[in-house]
Amino acid sequence: RTLERALKRLDQPLEPKLLKAQQPCLNELAERVETDVSAAEQAYQQHDPVTAGELLGAADLAWGGLATERLVKLARELAPGFTAAPEDIAKEPPDEGAGPNPG
Repeated sequence: RTLERALKRLDQPLEPKLLKAQQPCLNELAERVETDVSAAEQAYQQHDPVTAGELLGAADLAWGGLATERLVKLARELAPGFTAAPEDIAKEPPDEGAGPNPG
């Protein structure tokens, strides 16, 4: 759901003055996200989905929820069901030992 909201925000243009003022920070964030996503891709290729997921989470947090295309692609590979509609998720049986579905 967070990713859905983030993707919707990508469609909203930033004001030019705001964008220009924040460009140095955005560049730094973009580099950090790029580093985290690259490391996540490597971890995934080395069959380590846990580390890949943690790195994707770090990249998503660093970017404030604005997911890059590579982050989205890898997230879909790690968790194909994350794009399911909330009502579809609610219909799925809970995992053994899992608590109640908060959503």
